[in-house]
Amino acid sequence: MPQLNPLSFRINFNGTPLIADPLDTESLYDAMARTIEKHAGSLVAEWGRCKKAGEHYRYPVLLSNGERGNVFIEGKPDGTETLPPRRSCTSKARGCTCQ
Repeated sequence: MPQLNPLSFRINFNGTPLIADPLDTESLYDAMARTIEKHAGSLVAEWGRCKKAGEHYRYPVLLSNGERGNVFIEGKPDGTETLPPRRSCTSKARGCTCQ
C-alpha cells in the first residue's frame, strides 16, 4: 500500500468512505473537492456551510451534474482520530463557520 501524506484524512461522501490526500501545493479543502470530483466524475459546483454534526463536520455539496450530497470529515485514515484539526476548515470566504 502506498504511503499516505501525513495530512491525509477520511471523508464520507453520500455514504462512500474516501481518503483525501492533499498535494503539497493545495489546501485541505481543495484536496477534499478533488477527491469527491474524482470519485463522482463531476465537479463540485457549490459548497454549503460547514456544520458540526455529532463528532464530525459536515458540508452539503452540489455537483455540476445536479447531484446533491453531504460530505462528512471523519478523521485520520487509520481511524486514530475522529475529529479533524480545526485548521482543516480553512476558508471563511467559502462559508465555513467551524473556526
